[in-house]
Amino acid sequence: MELNLKHRPKKIKDIFGNDSVKESINSILSRDQENIPHAFLFHGPTGTGKTTMARILANELGCPADEIIEYNTASMRGIDTIRNIIEDCVYAPLEGYSKVYILDEVHRQTKDAQNALLKLAEEPPKQVYIILCTTDPEKLIPALLGRCTTYQMKPLRPTEMTKLIDHILDVEGFAPTEYPSRIKKEIIRLSECLPRNALKLLDAIIDMQDEDAIIDALSAVSLDTVEAKELFNALLKGESWDNVRKMVKTLLEANEPEQIRLGLLGYMRNVLLNSKSNDRASYIIDTFSENTYNAGASLLVNMFYSVCKK
Repeated sequence: MELNLKHRPKKIKDIFGNDSVKESINSILSRDQENIPHAFLFHGPTGTGKTTMARILANELGCPADEIIEYNTASMRGIDTIRNIIEDCVYAPLEGYSKVYILDEVHRQTKDAQNALLKLAEEPPKQVYIILCTTDPEKLIPALLGRCTTYQMKPLRPTEMTKLIDHILDVEGFAPTEYPSRIKKEIIRLSECLPRNALKLLDAIIDMQDEDAIIDALSAVSLDTVEAKELFNALLKGESWDNVRKMVKTLLEANEPEQIRLGLLGYMRNVLLNSKSNDRASYIIDTFSENTYNAGASLLVNMFYSVCKK
């Protein structure tokens, strides 16, 4: 099993970082049941643990893990999804004493769906809780935002990332103090302090022995496909947007925007390190310096377009 799934936290205390969020949630959970809010919102970059925290909170609210109802609203974004929830929530839970609905990527819900969700958030049945997760809270209607108890999940600090990596190494049977700090720092850099990304990177190299080979592997593991290399070379050659856009579209169908950006940066870094000069590669690195966690594919596509127009 992949490390990010194998070591997914099950309790609030198991989560690394975001201490203020954990303390606030623990404070809320210490209240009498009738004083606990019924609508929560977790927002922040992809990979910071929004859905993980939502599932833990749902369990703490008295909903067994196998009874939690999750919707990925990126693919179920219409008002019918909310109507189904409204119809279902009137029934008593099969187990436990609460029903919890987690709506991931809720910012992709239509305005009509958000308004319907607002009505449920304002007057929920006493046993019902709604937990929303989003990378883009600004796309939610203000009334819905105002109705939720809101938490921002942030990337970890480098010291927190080091503790997480050391913990996983220890559990997996490696001696954290003997594991090269150079590798840990490279994982932290490439992951941009996002736990899920870091564990995926660690998973790819944890059994390797040669330190230099590990560093090379980390540079390629985020994105290493023929399609990616064709696209990156097209950028270096200054090919037209009409040619590049088709390759960008193909790559986005199978990869996350941030995965593509990091792969591109690693590729261009190697180009610079292995050539006396390459202004084009340097310009591409400058253009793609901003992460895409909040703006997603739209920002990435615009970066590609900007480079092609140069």
